[in-house]
Amino acid sequence: MYVLKRYEFSVAYPMLSISYAISLLSGYFIFQESITLTRWLGVLIVMAGVILIAMDANR
Repeated sequence: MYVLKRYEFSVAYPMLSISYAISLLSGYFIFQESITLTRWLGVLIVMAGVILIAMDANR
């Protein structure tokens, strides 16, 4: 709720996509899962989108 008080919903909600990167990294480092190149690229694209949204929100 704190995040919604501080940021607009259209900015705060996409930040949930960070969980994709966290789960991918935890699967790789903690559970020693093999991650395909396609998944790495997918997470990089999602993270690039989150960064763009965050940069636009700071203006």
